[in-house]
This record gives sequence, C-alpha cells and structure tokens, in this order.
Amino acid sequence: MPFFQPTIPEFPENLNLTNQIAVVTGATAGIGQELSLQLLRLGTSQLIIGARNLQKGFRARLEFLSDSAVQEKNPKCQITVLELDLACFDSVMAFASEVMKASPRLDMLVLCAGINLAHFEKTGDGNELCMQVNVLSNSLLAFLLLPVLGSTSQQYYATSASSQRPTMTWVGSMGQALHSPSLGPAADDETAILPYLASSRYYSAIRRYPDTKLFVSLIVRELAQRLSPPNKKDGARAESPVIVNCVCPGTVHTGADDNLPFWLRIPMNANRALRGRSVEEGARAVLWALKGRLHEDNNPNSCYIANNATQPLPPFADTVEGQDFGRRLFGEVLRFSKTVDSRIAPCLDGLGRFNQGEN
Repeated sequence: MPFFQPTIPEFPENLNLTNQIAVVTGATAGIGQELSLQLLRLGTSQLIIGARNLQKGFRARLEFLSDSAVQEKNPKCQITVLELDLACFDSVMAFASEVMKASPRLDMLVLCAGINLAHFEKTGDGNELCMQVNVLSNSLLAFLLLPVLGSTSQQYYATSASSQRPTMTWVGSMGQALHSPSLGPAADDETAILPYLASSRYYSAIRRYPDTKLFVSLIVRELAQRLSPPNKKDGARAESPVIVNCVCPGTVHTGADDNLPFWLRIPMNANRALRGRSVEEGARAVLWALKGRLHEDNNPNSCYIANNATQPLPPFADTVEGQDFGRRLFGEVLRFSKTVDSRIAPCLDGLGRFNQGEN
C-alpha cells in the first residue's frame, strides 16, 4: 500500500437527492458530520441523525441549517436528531422505532458510528464494548431498518433503471488486515463465536478493533448474498432490492484515536498528520460508496471499497475457513439480534430470502 493516499475525486454536482431520505449515525463529528453536510448540499430532503449526545446533535443540526450552500440549494430540508447509544441495545431499538415513525421511506442508511479503544470493557448488555458498538448494535440497527429500505426499493425504484437503489453503507477500515490470527473457536468446536468474543480471556487490546472491522466486512458480504440469492436454474444472482457495501474512508484527520492510550495515540496521530485526508475528502470517499456507480452493471453489492475502488478482503476471508467463519458469524449475529428484538424475524421474512444459510 503506498504511503500517500490517492485523491478522492469530486462528486458530480448534477446529482440530485431531492425527495430522498437518509439516516446517518455518528453524525455529530468527523466523517459522519461532514457526510451529512454533503448529503444536504446535494438536496437530501430529510436527514435523520443518530447522536449519543443530544446536545451535540442539535448543535450539528444548527450548523447544517446555517451552511450557506444548504440555505441556497436545500432551504426546505428537514433534519431530525434522535438519541442513539450503540453501547445499549434498548437505545438502538428505540432509535429504529423513531426512524420508522419519522418516515416510511429510507433511501440511504450510513452506519458511520464506531469506537476504537485498547482496553477491555463490558457494556450493560454484557458484551465487550468495541464488539457491541462496531458489530452487534450496527447489525441490529441494519436488520431493523432493512425492511424500510426494501419497501422503498419496491415503491420508488422498481420501475427506474437510471437510479441507484437504496443503499446501506457500513464504514469499515483497511485496518481489518491486521486482524487476530485466531478470530474465534474452530469450526469443529461447539463453542459459539459471540460468547468467545465477549470473554476477556480472548481479548486483544491491539487487535480487537481490526477484528471488528473484518467482522463488518464479512457480515456485509453474507447479508448481500442473502439479498440476491442465486437462481436455481442457472446460478445467476437475482438483482438485490438494496445495495449493501462497506467502505474505508482511509486515514483521515479526525479524533478517531482519542480513546486510545497515549503510547498508541502518538504514532497514530503522526500517521494522520503525515498522510491523512481532510475530513471533507474522507466523507467524499463514503459518499462515492453510498451513491457512486462503481460497476458497469450498476450493482456494487457486497463490495469492500477503499481509495474509491473495490478491493479484496484480507486473504483469510476468502479461504474455506474464512468463508465458514463468516457464515457462522452472520448466523449467530442474526439469531442473537432476533432474541434482542422479536420484530426482526417477521421483518426479514417479509423482505424475503433471508432464511437461506441463516444457520
């Protein structure tokens, strides 16, 4: 990987997101806040942001509304601030309920919020904090809102070949390549993956964050496959009603490492100072994944995107062991999510094709 990062190209100014509705988590700082602003400048009619700190959320809302480009190009936009604490499943479920009340339509879901820390800590729900915030809660939110994306696809995009279908974009990281050599119990071990990851015994302060980012990529791949299952006759995959992808915005000048101990912050901040993208460019990288046509067939489903191009996952992901681990992980996360919120099972069944390979 080259030391200096390639420039992310400007997004076409003629893109018009009028009448479209977006949900962005982590929108009160850094990439999430800048991405929200870019979406509003492109005409997004309604923006719903999730904020762990409501005061920061309302402050971000005022900044969006006072932006001169938003005032000029999108003066009637609606911005809704909702509380969202990914360290608490009750908060995630309440947020999803409020989103569904706010609008029956959803064109864009950006799972931008995450955490990076280097010490073991459990949430009130009994999970390791980084795992719950980066993987379990984002998955729970994705499963709850996916039917809204699906119904939006059927109602507004079914007859339009020129528009990119509703998109769910997860913000990942190239750091996934630094994942632990052993990510969980072996395939022939009856021990479940999630309890394994919740134990302090198997926790790595250095590798847990990269591990969770690899988990995100594996879940995205598995979910995308279930959204577009192969045809029984010829094996060709059906068109997915919702695009699901994962993007690394690159090294960006943000406070993403503020929770790390000083001995890790020093090299990380030096790296950002030397080669980091601006927040505006980092957000633009996410925007390309969210609304860019990255394939000639306009079907950028299941992709991992970095430097504005599709990239392979770490080698482990494509091994027999890695593919098996991804299926097991997805199945456990889905079953666990159903135990947290009983709405998920009928919602997924309603959208169809989710029960294939669930176990």
